[in-house]
Amino acid sequence: MKIGIDINPTLEKTVGKGLFLKNILIQLTRIDKKNEYYLYGIERPNFELGENFTFIKIAGKPSFIWDQRCVFNAQFKNKVDVFFSVKSFYSAISHPNSIILIHDVGPLKLPSAYPQTVVKNFKNLLKLTLKRAKRIITPSSVTKSYIVSQYNIPHRKIVKIPSAAPSWTKRKIQDEDLKRVITKYTLPQNFFLFAGTLEPRKNLVSLINSFKKFKEKDTSGYKLVIIGKKGYKFEEIFKAVIDLELSQEVIFTGHVPEFDLKPVYVLAKAFILPSLLEGFALSALEAMACEIPVICSKKGAIGETVGDACLEIDPRNVDSIASALQIISKDKDLYEKLIQKGLKRIKIYSWEKSAKKLLKIFKEVCS
Repeated sequence: MKIGIDINPTLEKTVGKGLFLKNILIQLTRIDKKNEYYLYGIERPNFELGENFTFIKIAGKPSFIWDQRCVFNAQFKNKVDVFFSVKSFYSAISHPNSIILIHDVGPLKLPSAYPQTVVKNFKNLLKLTLKRAKRIITPSSVTKSYIVSQYNIPHRKIVKIPSAAPSWTKRKIQDEDLKRVITKYTLPQNFFLFAGTLEPRKNLVSLINSFKKFKEKDTSGYKLVIIGKKGYKFEEIFKAVIDLELSQEVIFTGHVPEFDLKPVYVLAKAFILPSLLEGFALSALEAMACEIPVICSKKGAIGETVGDACLEIDPRNVDSIASALQIISKDKDLYEKLIQKGLKRIKIYSWEKSAKKLLKIFKEVCS
């Protein structure tokens, strides 16, 4: 069996879909030595591939035209039996045996949080994509149920394949690692951590307002550390910090490379995910694997991911978030209980299981 995969999402400052694909590929190189893989991208990935994995460079920048060239090469030059993409609707529409990941339906459920061009393209292409693709992958049952109910897609056509804690969370951390990131990112002694793209659906303006309320009673010098790349309307987040006079209390690190992530997580007092919508709460699993408690909503795909291993908040209520920050900073018993619940929760997820499930779908589509 010949399998074609667009790997461009793994080359970006990897989040969401790119992280999913990267970790799946790492597992496929370990468990599948038989099938032939053709990986298409603008440059070679930065992780090792098996001998049955062939990288094919297609010059240019990720775009609709690039997608066309990619699928043409896969279908007519390499004659792949199945094509998998985590991002491009075009491949799902064009290749006769396509599998696509629909990570979330944010542009439909929360359109104000996305550029209007993204919302328009998502709406225009999703219906045809769902019809043409042989299988649709979602990381959560919440997204699967939405697609089934709104687009009348058969349950059997959509397969839930969740993410899991990345391999870097298992790396042993030395004192020099901690000292290095403290200096590099100017990390304080006590801080709450957020990790993710700076964009409206992450609800960071509400988090910053909540942190302001928390600081009114804080006597331990807590700060808020926000790590992640700038996204849509990121300026509103920086403006909120300035307007609330929190420039000395909120630290923006920008993108943090994978090698630095675990020591940063380990140093945090707690991880907070105030998002209004997620396809899968991977960052919460990262925090659990690094043995820090998680504060987040239990609604939607976030709740499906974390179960009861979190301190619950209403992300639309500033007082609810501020109260959670206060509780986790004072209640030592709850703090330890949440860490243990988190370590138990991450055990239900496995990249190896997810890769095996995807490999089974490849075979089904080709049979």
